Amino acid sequence: MGFLKGLGEGAGSLIGGVTGGIIKGVGEITGSKFVQEVGDVVKESTEFAGKQLGVITEGAWNIGSGLVTKDDSKIDQGFTDIGTGVGSTTKAVGQGIKSTIGNVGDVAGGILEGDDTRWKDGLRNVGKTVAIGALGVSILEIADVID
Repeated sequence: MGFLKGLGEGAGSLIGGVTGGIIKGVGEITGSKFVQEVGDVVKESTEFAGKQLGVITEGAWNIGSGLVTKDDSKIDQGFTDIGTGVGSTTKAVGQGIKSTIGNVGDVAGGILEGDDTRWKDGLRNVGKTVAIGALGVSILEIADVID
């Protein structure tokens, strides 16, 4: 593993572990399973984001250094790294969209069918997705990873 890949993965693990752990701890103190689950997923998603950022950054570095040194294998590796990072991120976003659509469908279907459990579970899951998204982006902004 290259230095930048390892740095991204390490930063994601550190930031995700601390913030996700704090959120989960708040859930444990307050007895909120919902907040505990948000903490777990914030940890996982922040680790994932850090890893992908490291992979893409390493790829860009390899392309740049390959162009300077005229090393085609380094350029190829860089494009492979970027493709891997973008592909993994795209797949994760697609899974998130699919899950959100399913949860919104549960809310609508539960309301239309008079199934209180179904629409409440769907709404809870939509809320969890929103909380995780908001916290995940805030964490990356705090870490000054994105502008």
